[in-house]
Amino acid sequence: MPDADENPVLYLRVRFAETDQMGIAHHSAYPVWMEAGRVQWLRAHGLDYRTMEEGGLSLSVSAMEVRYRQAARFDDLIAVTTTLVLVRSRLLRLEYRLERDHDGTLLATGATVHLPGATSPPGGPGSPARGAWATCGINNRAASMPGRPAAWTNTPRASS
Repeated sequence: MPDADENPVLYLRVRFAETDQMGIAHHSAYPVWMEAGRVQWLRAHGLDYRTMEEGGLSLSVSAMEVRYRQAARFDDLIAVTTTLVLVRSRLLRLEYRLERDHDGTLLATGATVHLPGATSPPGGPGSPARGAWATCGINNRAASMPGRPAAWTNTPRASS
């Protein structure tokens, strides 16, 4: 079981507007739930997304995958667990697990890859993500992930 502090769980209910006439959640709702999980993960690690953007850092989605396992239905309580699995100076990958809360049924798994970018002119040299990653200790967590190469940590590169 993941440590709640490392992998926060967001609970949400399937809304009527997210379902078809049979009460089954539309496939387009799952990425929205993953986004909510990502924002919750950032918040749990000391990064408020709005504050990040106001400070000049955005996280553009460069890739997304969703694997649908079982249908979510209207009014189901969904548990979205978000896990950081990869961090580099210019890349962040999060994975998601969506489960029906009352019986633990796996509804979907997914992943997103994000590229940090400046929302305003950068304030100095280097990746705009470097300070944000350090703020919440992401570098240290990435370095301590079992089986993760040290190259995945956010270390400065030598200038040419």
